[in-house]
Amino acid sequence: MNYVLYPACVLIAFLALLLRLPALIRKPEPGLVALCLYFVSLMFTFGLSIPPVFVAVSKGLGVPNLAGMLTQCCALAAGVVQQLVVLAWSSPWEEAKRRIRRRLAFSALVIVAMSVLFALSVPQMTTRPHTFAVDSAQIPTYQAYLVLYLSCYALTLVETGRLCWRYSGEVEPGSLRRGLRVAAIGSAFGLMYVGARAADIIAPHLGGTGHPWEPLARIGAAGAAILMMLGWSLPTWAPPLSGAWAQVGRYRSYLRLGPLWRAVVDVLPGIALASPDSSGPARWSPRQLDFRLYRRMVEIRDARIQLQRFYSPTVATAARTHAHSEGLSLLEVEAVVEAANLAAAIEKKRADEAPLPVVDSEFDQPEQTGESLHEEQQWLLLVADAFARSPVVADVLASLRRAPSSSEVAL
Repeated sequence: MNYVLYPACVLIAFLALLLRLPALIRKPEPGLVALCLYFVSLMFTFGLSIPPVFVAVSKGLGVPNLAGMLTQCCALAAGVVQQLVVLAWSSPWEEAKRRIRRRLAFSALVIVAMSVLFALSVPQMTTRPHTFAVDSAQIPTYQAYLVLYLSCYALTLVETGRLCWRYSGEVEPGSLRRGLRVAAIGSAFGLMYVGARAADIIAPHLGGTGHPWEPLARIGAAGAAILMMLGWSLPTWAPPLSGAWAQVGRYRSYLRLGPLWRAVVDVLPGIALASPDSSGPARWSPRQLDFRLYRRMVEIRDARIQLQRFYSPTVATAARTHAHSEGLSLLEVEAVVEAANLAAAIEKKRADEAPLPVVDSEFDQPEQTGESLHEEQQWLLLVADAFARSPVVADVLASLRRAPSSSEVAL
């Protein structure tokens, strides 16, 4: 597990740091500096925890398991630095500096005390990197070390989660708010690690061992770090990703309107700004997508106005009855009715049939089109999907083609 989870955490921290470096170079403000230090501290925390690195560092420094203490000191530093980020962003700088100094001083004292207790424990420690913490938990001085470390780390997690959640309520809805709440959830998840390590201390006094809890300790540490890193980096990568996903959605909408648009342009070529043959994706820049999508919607609407004189009450009634029998929702039923009348009107226009005399208001724009451009788009997509794939529309066209040219469709 250490060979997979910990390298993954190092990679995520490195990528998150890379995402933030351009902003740090442009404007090295205190909160951003602290955030970058947070990612660096996590790179050291999990990098030192990888077994080959753990052994090499401890051996190189000449102290068994020293990499373990360095890892835990880095974890404490990461927790404190997270608090510095929130304090720097949420408080006036002068006030934030005072609170930051207090937290740094407290953490420094804890690390000094941990160093003394660790040094006293070294002669009795094992040298197995995978389980040195749980194996050493039977040493009284190391137990005191763990109590001090876990108490400070748990306090750091709780305070970080509290600050992140509180500050998330003060910012505008968006990626920063979501990121802060993900970081707060990650802080809570980290308490699993604290609980598993606490079991290492308690188990020997009950005649057991903390080895069964070791997987939970690793999952808790790595899971909490991943959630917090994702939360802190979310404001950087979420907006571009959302924009790219929205662009994909617009392109899909453009393609979904294609069959209906090509059908109406085929019988009414004058409505199109560009003909179907010259509008393929390879012939225009992606930056034109919004314009092309908007034009396609407008041209379908223009075609509807011209084809409305071919609409038939009989077609509408037959399509509505058939659509209801398919168990469709009311909105889907109306979209199918609209698509069926459009399909029938296109057939009549292509056959040069004379339009039927209908009341002008009988087939006005349906209420489902909505008032916003988004609602209009969603309605046209429903109609286009029904036009291309609905069996009701296919039955209407089949009946129209079987019927004499002077008669109405009868389903």
